[in-house]
Amino acid sequence: MLTYTHTDGAGGSRLIPGLAEALPRISADGTTYRLRLREGAEFSDGAAVKASDFEHTVKRVLNLESGGSSYFQPIVGAEEYLKAGKSSGDISGIDTNDRSRQITIRLTEPEGSFSNVLAMTFGGIVPESTPFRNQTKNPPPGAGTFKLANVRVNRGFDLVKVPAFELAGIPQGQARPRVDHRHQEPRPADAEHDPQRPRLHDRSTRPRPDRLRLG
Repeated sequence: MLTYTHTDGAGGSRLIPGLAEALPRISADGTTYRLRLREGAEFSDGAAVKASDFEHTVKRVLNLESGGSSYFQPIVGAEEYLKAGKSSGDISGIDTNDRSRQITIRLTEPEGSFSNVLAMTFGGIVPESTPFRNQTKNPPPGAGTFKLANVRVNRGFDLVKVPAFELAGIPQGQARPRVDHRHQEPRPADAEHDPQRPRLHDRSTRPRPDRLRLG
């Protein structure tokens, strides 16, 4: 939903809107974030990006034990969603409206770096139809400048320019934004995976997202 200016030095740490029309409106107590999806946003396969795709993306990050799970656990209802163990469940702290393109996110407590969380590759938006399983071998469509092709698992991939991609509303005089679709998929299931292991992560040990530059 958000991204950074694509420039060297300190300027590259400045948050700017990505798929959102503007930076989030944050409530006075720091617990509610309101965004509006850009009109006409599309995935690389031409399908429209919907506000509800955002909640689905967060559910996948949490449900599939992504390395970014802890960054989204401050959302109201996220831990309850994990404990319930149902991928189709609801995260009560995320409200979306596809018609108005509005997204509202409520946190359990203020998180000063949550805007940076919205710019992390873990939250790169994917379609609501994306299944709840690792898609590394066949990445889902994304909404950005490039798409992944010719994926060689654990070896590499090709970035292919999306010819129709446009990011409206950013003045041409500004530094070109770094916007791509790369959603960081959770690792594939393997012999070390324990389905009975608690999926709640210790948020106190996670790095601050405003200190990370992923993607």
